[in-house]
Amino acid sequence: MLQYAAEWQLGDAFAKWLEEENTFCCSLVDRIVPGYPRDKAAQLEAELGYLDNLMVTAEPFLFWVIEGPSWLAEKLPLAEAGLNVVITDDMTPYRERKVHLLNGPHTAMVPLAMMAGLETVEDVMNDETFFRFVQELMNDELSPMLDLPAEELSSYSAAVLERFRNPFVRHELASISLNSISKFKSRLLPVLLRYRQERGQLPELMTLAFAALLLSYRGDRVARQDGAEVLEVFDLAWSHPGSFVQTILADESLWGQDLTQIPGLAEGLAAKLLELDRTDSRAVLQQAVHQ
Repeated sequence: MLQYAAEWQLGDAFAKWLEEENTFCCSLVDRIVPGYPRDKAAQLEAELGYLDNLMVTAEPFLFWVIEGPSWLAEKLPLAEAGLNVVITDDMTPYRERKVHLLNGPHTAMVPLAMMAGLETVEDVMNDETFFRFVQELMNDELSPMLDLPAEELSSYSAAVLERFRNPFVRHELASISLNSISKFKSRLLPVLLRYRQERGQLPELMTLAFAALLLSYRGDRVARQDGAEVLEVFDLAWSHPGSFVQTILADESLWGQDLTQIPGLAEGLAAKLLELDRTDSRAVLQQAVHQ
């Protein structure tokens, strides 16, 4: 803000006001919002009687966390208005719960489900094999790695599964797939690495999701949606299939570290990549989850 104030030449008095009279807070919103309801826009406009280009589809569930001083609760009495808002001095537990248990499964399901021809999160949840994948991923691999009470994690996981099933929220997998590499890095990779460190082995379902993600960035199974620089890295790595896994895992620009140093990861991913490339993702999942 101070940088913009200087660039826009707003003056010293404005900069002083910014620093002394304002409180800047970190914020986290937990709500699935797929966006403009293209498939129902005409029907809704007819019912409303006017054109609304800013319409969005959103689920009923909402949770807003604001990290800031306690006096904010009085200045912003949002909870008193009936909104599910929490003001805290540390939103880390809420962030990790949301990022790893809601966003994480989203990112994990996308490449596998799209390779199987599914289009939406609801399609995933209504498919027995893919539902078991999501459920077991959350219960067996993600939740045990989070530093929150088991009862709270179980309750939140159950709520997330119910939210994923919402038939009125058409959440397209193609939309979730945007910038999947950076999403995997923040949503799933930290949990995968913690699981490997604490248990001495790779989490099978997360590793399978990682392999499917890498395969999807070859570009011949599903459409890729990412920055040109990311796609360039993958195109170069895939131009030498024999060394692809080692090359891509060693690229610190993608992962923030050299993942070839994680024991067994390159070998595990190479095996699952080969398996996914030889058959369809549904058949691989059927072998991985409990039927």
